[in-house]
Amino acid sequence: MAISPNVDFVAGAILTATQQNQFPRGVMSFTKNTTAGTVTTEATQITGTAFTAVANRNYRVTYYEPNIYGAVSSYIAKIKNGEKVLNEGTAYGETLGYPTGVSCVYVGTFIGG
Repeated sequence: MAISPNVDFVAGAILTATQQNQFPRGVMSFTKNTTAGTVTTEATQITGTAFTAVANRNYRVTYYEPNIYGAVSSYIAKIKNGEKVLNEGTAYGETLGYPTGVSCVYVGTFIGG
């Protein structure tokens, strides 16, 4: 395991820098796209989301598209690092013309820096 689990503390124990670095970091980066668009084949919705990763630390990347309209029966959302697809999610439209949503999550490590 890249990061050891938290330990229980006892009275008088000293919190070390190593233990402190094991706590979650919170939100590292946030991007929101407010531009509506029509996708017929493939479109990049968000680019330039960047943060400085620490090697061997797990990160969670979440993509959520709440309102998809269209004339196709399925939609695929992908989380990519460059050209490498880290994860993807598929949504199926119940009725054409009504909105649907799709989300996907990736949990893993990145190269530090």
